[in-house]
Amino acid sequence: PGDTVSRVGGDEFVIVLEHVSGEDEVQPIIRRLEEALAVPLRIGNRTVSVRLSMGLAFSSDPSPEVSPSAAGRALIQAADLAMYQRKSRGGRALAGVSLGRLQTLAADLRGAVGRGEIAVQYQPQVDLAHGGWVAVEALVRWIHPVLGTVYPDEFIPIAEMNGEIGAIGHFVVRQACRDVARLRTGAPGLRLSVNVSSEELDFPGFVANVMAALADASLPAGALTLEVAESRLPADRAAALGRLAEAAANGIGVAIDDFGADPTSLSQLRELPLTELKVHRSAVQLPAAERLDLLAGIVGFARGFGLRTVAVGVGSDDELARARAVGFDRAQGFALAAPMPLDELARRLTARVQVAAD
Repeated sequence: PGDTVSRVGGDEFVIVLEHVSGEDEVQPIIRRLEEALAVPLRIGNRTVSVRLSMGLAFSSDPSPEVSPSAAGRALIQAADLAMYQRKSRGGRALAGVSLGRLQTLAADLRGAVGRGEIAVQYQPQVDLAHGGWVAVEALVRWIHPVLGTVYPDEFIPIAEMNGEIGAIGHFVVRQACRDVARLRTGAPGLRLSVNVSSEELDFPGFVANVMAALADASLPAGALTLEVAESRLPADRAAALGRLAEAAANGIGVAIDDFGADPTSLSQLRELPLTELKVHRSAVQLPAAERLDLLAGIVGFARGFGLRTVAVGVGSDDELARARAVGFDRAQGFALAAPMPLDELARRLTARVQVAAD
């Protein structure tokens, strides 16, 4: 009776709980909501399951200098940002967030590309059959002038919410294409993978921008793979699939990122113009007794679809050996190489080429 439930637009709702002292009191309410919305719905002849993402934010009594309306807006913004953070992590983490930090990041992120604060690092992928570095994944970092390095799991959800994701994504793909084109003079055949946000796929000119970045760098389309998290395709799924199909028709690779982190139906996989399956680290890092059969099954499944397989998050020699044993094509993770700036990547690539030549 003391709570307020409201629809604030689209498919977003706000629930205000006025008399709670902490997260422990909120968790039973969250569980009831999740259980209620987990029940499949029958619409015509189809059964539809609804995904629910929730963000949680707390506030004590505002200071006298802050108006109630401003305090309310700030609290809703914090909960909204927390929801986007949870969605970006596959829905596996729900926790209260620091309102002050979120407000700082949301304000400072505007114009970060123009100020030169967005940087690109690269993590190599290793060919498990031959041992060479055959590709790199571009990983974005925000070098905040005061807070230092801010990682994408924290600022990308904010960028998706406040509209900065377009500028950030455009910068990353252009910079990464130029960097890899230069690296290919000493490492012919090196490929590039770039993550694509669902909000980027909402933009009608997305593929044209990617093709322009390739042309500007003189990088062939076949050297680029776009990584998409299937569970986070935009609401206009048909348009997103059309843009991915357009990219594939131009020779660009398309990969499912974090496969295995969320339930993904075979029919949904068939809709995507895939060339690659990147297997989530949770599968690669399972206990040894469970891991081998699961990974072998994933590899066999991918081969049936004609897809290249990449084991992500390989953190030990044991995990690397198992990925090789079950037949993964490539592996990526800290056991092989951490993400690194371009100059370090260039030095290490040169050293590897020289060793191979010797």
